[in-house]
Amino acid sequence: MIKESKGNMYEFVTHTWNPIKGKCFHGCTYCYMKKMCTRLKAPRLDAAELTSYLECSNFIFVGSSIDMWAKDIPSHWIKIVLDYCDKSANKYLFQSKNPSRILDFITHPVFHHSVVCTTIETNRSYPDVMYNSPEIEERVQAMQRIADSGIDTYVTAEPLMQFDLDKMVEADGIILASPVYYGGISGTMKCFLDRAFLAAGHKLHHKVGASIVTARRSGALETFQQLNAYLNTMEMIMPTADYWNNLHGLDVGEINQDIEGIEVVQKLARNMAWIMKVIEASKGKIDPPETKPRTMTNFIR
Repeated sequence: MIKESKGNMYEFVTHTWNPIKGKCFHGCTYCYMKKMCTRLKAPRLDAAELTSYLECSNFIFVGSSIDMWAKDIPSHWIKIVLDYCDKSANKYLFQSKNPSRILDFITHPVFHHSVVCTTIETNRSYPDVMYNSPEIEERVQAMQRIADSGIDTYVTAEPLMQFDLDKMVEADGIILASPVYYGGISGTMKCFLDRAFLAAGHKLHHKVGASIVTARRSGALETFQQLNAYLNTMEMIMPTADYWNNLHGLDVGEINQDIEGIEVVQKLARNMAWIMKVIEASKGKIDPPETKPRTMTNFIR
């Protein structure tokens, strides 16, 4: 049966449903299911769940207790679940560390009212932690193909693990983005930024950087300023648009209705690309300003 979403679940999810049960093939050491159920058995398709009334107008996380897209799950089980979902007028979240498997079913009509999600924990390889999970780059490439097909996608960074800064340091431009959580940056994003900007230090000087915020209702400007604070501490070059870079929406895909917000971000993207081209063209002709350590003073009583 479907269950109401409780605890630390995605804000837009109203219910969870687990027609496939058992031990997950990926075997990640941090998985909450390992702590909740220590005697998980081999995966099985629970026939009783296929009599559940999924109601309508819900946002259901299908497979919250096991990755139903892992390679040990039979394809005909997956099709049975997708067919059953498509009978009800709901939106669905399908989350997997193996999104490339989803590409095999991408033409199924249920994806017209679904969101596909994956998790990104790091840009390193941790086989002793994530065991049978596909590598991060493989997940990213699969998600790009899914997004290119017109399906709504969602990526979450959890749990945040040790990471390498090489790609961030090598990039010409960096975009920071966060939803509004309790009037500010999401906890995971702040944890990442605190660690990344401290570790990168002067290596980010004179790179182009911008911030984008998504919000349901309010707190966008405060969050925007918090993100910009990181860019301001690194002598980064910050392009602008003709308004603050905020987009509004709650459910996945709702920001597409924020026409003004989309236009603002498009202008930001054009200006950012232009500035990076100008900087590239100036190399060897105009030297960047010299960076010197600042004199640090403390406020005291």
